[in-house]
Amino acid sequence: MSKSKAASKKNKAALVPPKKEGSSDAVKELAPAKPRKDRTILYQKIALFVLAFAVFANGIPNRFNLDDELYTNNAQKAARHGLKSIPRIFSNNTFSDNENSFEYRPVTMLSFVLQYAYIGQQPPVSHFFNVLIYAITVVLIFSIMLKWFKKEHAWYAFAVCMFFAVHPLHTEVVDSIKSRDEILALFFVVISFNISWRYYTTKKWIYLFLYPTVFIIGTLCKKTVAPLLVIPPIAFYFFSDMSIKRILLTLIPIFIMFRLSASVLGTVLPPDQRLFFAMENPFYVSGYSFALKSATAVYISGWYLYLHFIPFPLVFYYGYAYVPIVGWDNIWVWLSLLVFIGIGVYIIVNFRKKSIPVFAAIWFVLNLFIFSNLFRPSPGMMAERFMYAASLGFCMFVIWYLFRLFKVNPAGFEFNAAGKRLALVLVVLCCAYGARSVVRNMDWKNKFVLYRHDIKYLEKSTKANMLNGELMMGVSKLYTSRAIDYKNSGDMVNAKLYYDSAMSFLQEAKSNFLKAIEITPNMGSAINNLAVIYFNEDSTAQAKKYINMALKGTSKMGAGDVAVNANDRAKLNHNLGILFFKDHKIDSALYQFELAIYYDSTFGEAYFDMSDVLLMNHDTADAIKVLTKATKNLPDKGTAFTDLANVAFYRNDTASAVMYCEMAAQNHMVNPQVVMFLRNYYTSKNDVQKASYYEHLLQQLISDRNKAPTPER
Repeated sequence: MSKSKAASKKNKAALVPPKKEGSSDAVKELAPAKPRKDRTILYQKIALFVLAFAVFANGIPNRFNLDDELYTNNAQKAARHGLKSIPRIFSNNTFSDNENSFEYRPVTMLSFVLQYAYIGQQPPVSHFFNVLIYAITVVLIFSIMLKWFKKEHAWYAFAVCMFFAVHPLHTEVVDSIKSRDEILALFFVVISFNISWRYYTTKKWIYLFLYPTVFIIGTLCKKTVAPLLVIPPIAFYFFSDMSIKRILLTLIPIFIMFRLSASVLGTVLPPDQRLFFAMENPFYVSGYSFALKSATAVYISGWYLYLHFIPFPLVFYYGYAYVPIVGWDNIWVWLSLLVFIGIGVYIIVNFRKKSIPVFAAIWFVLNLFIFSNLFRPSPGMMAERFMYAASLGFCMFVIWYLFRLFKVNPAGFEFNAAGKRLALVLVVLCCAYGARSVVRNMDWKNKFVLYRHDIKYLEKSTKANMLNGELMMGVSKLYTSRAIDYKNSGDMVNAKLYYDSAMSFLQEAKSNFLKAIEITPNMGSAINNLAVIYFNEDSTAQAKKYINMALKGTSKMGAGDVAVNANDRAKLNHNLGILFFKDHKIDSALYQFELAIYYDSTFGEAYFDMSDVLLMNHDTADAIKVLTKATKNLPDKGTAFTDLANVAFYRNDTASAVMYCEMAAQNHMVNPQVVMFLRNYYTSKNDVQKASYYEHLLQQLISDRNKAPTPER
């Protein structure tokens, strides 16, 4: 720089007046610049929430599905009482019917009751909350990982949570309304993990009591998360500088809280009563050797691991014999065993290193083996929802070694060449798994769509064939009803279309039931349904064959019993009676009708068909006895009184006919023809008061019928 220019700058600087020491400009100049707040963690949390919500959002419009009624039916009843229903929810088993009373999941039931009472009962509302809680859980998992692994691992934790958020094994958990218990359980468990770490950072014992309290709330959503209680002490060992002695001391409040809750619940709750069936899991009801149990457990564990890597096919129900009972001669058992021995050796050898992948392996194995059937039978033998918590360990382990594979430090991710390659692979991986989840969400649209989509993979599952067959029978009845409706309206084209569809669904149901008894011989419910189908098809020989098979009631399958209940037996006896009547075997028909009434005294068709057969044989006295018995046992007595009136007319006993018609008119399902007769009768007798009463009742019946909804088309 030239001397003249330097002098010029010096002169200019001299012309600028010096700043006063107390001026604001001077303060600004002297004060150090505030460091810009790093919002990366916040953006990561927002991104994870949006990702988890977006991947499962297309399942929100879905309807009810498999087992949703376990919660929804009871929740709808309790919602009428609002907050007054809470004591009953917490003092009774959650699921109950005539034969069963089991499971204690009051917090999950309470969530449905509050939703139904104050927000809405429509399925999309329930699906929305499932997706919302799931997305929040993903963010909470990210938060606890930042505490465990430290913020240096933020990008690693973010990648893990991305992979976890989109994993297709979670579709059952999120898309099934019933599986809100799984989502809520892990939600509260992860909150408790965050609280437990507060004890480490603050040394305040209140958190050591608070964290098991919140954990217990998680078990009140679903108790299968209980093994995760050991995770905080393991996390203290792996990721803190706490001494072993202090870690062991943290177990005391945990033991106290769980012992206290167990004592309280033991005095309040009734004992579990639940029927288990071999078609769901043969280990429930039959004695298998430990060799078979252990081999099958290893086989199932290997299957679970496979589904983590390749989530296809995913099905709505597994069960026997889609999941087979295998021995140690099965090659897949040995391959699975070698893999898990490798994981076990890896944990033991590296345990002292206190590394994240070892922690991940412990998490995965802990959550997987409790559902392997080795320690206790699992419903359906295996299910995707059982892997909800386990999959987090899988994601931690896989993502760690993806970082290592691309030579990227999980504790210091940098967006260099290696980081870019890793990021690209992670994006592709998450897009592939996310797309699979989005497609699978659509399969859970409703039972019909789900069953029809999955049944092609489930030909060997007894329960899946039964579920699809029963659904197809119901759909067939609906289409038959619509066909009759179209026929009555004169639309023969649509009537034939709907009738043909009904027959097609019925044939599908028949195929499912035949497969079910092929897998599970002498299975009562499948045989019963086949008997009904063949009866409706007028296939007399086949109908008799399956009715007699079902009535034997032995139902031994070598892996448990499936009995025909009293109501089904009554229907079978009734149908057999009709077949005997068609063969002109009157005495045999009457005997079967008597048996039907014996097994189910509220089965109206048996009374009416029996009285019709007696009247055809001019046995009026016995017909009257049967119908009189019906008036005492049937909940709706209108038809029985109407038939008694018809018998009285047949005998020219007008006084008795009028008496029975008046009794029939007192019932809800009275035939308008009966009321019309009474109006005309009292009009002819100049009894204005009674004639006016029955005229008003007739108009009310006609009005109610006009208001009745027409079948959906």
